[in-house]
Amino acid sequence: MAMEEIKAKFVGKWKVDRSENFDDFLKEVGVNFALRKIASLAKPVMDITIEEGDKVKIAMHIGIKDQIDMFKFGEEYEKEMDGNKLK
Repeated sequence: MAMEEIKAKFVGKWKVDRSENFDDFLKEVGVNFALRKIASLAKPVMDITIEEGDKVKIAMHIGIKDQIDMFKFGEEYEKEMDGNKLK
């Protein structure tokens, strides 16, 4: 998918309408029970932008905190969440 197509389809503000198997995903990556229950009630808003030509920035506003991820389009991205490495 070309960067122009990414911009046309994904750049903007997105609100989570629903999620499926989110609790199972969080459990698999090691999130504890209490945080999983809080996360299941959240309705985050995501702002997706393109910066510096080829970097995708996803800013997730959860209410109690913001989480920002930025990665170069087309390259693997690793991050740590609650002590677990995600790719």
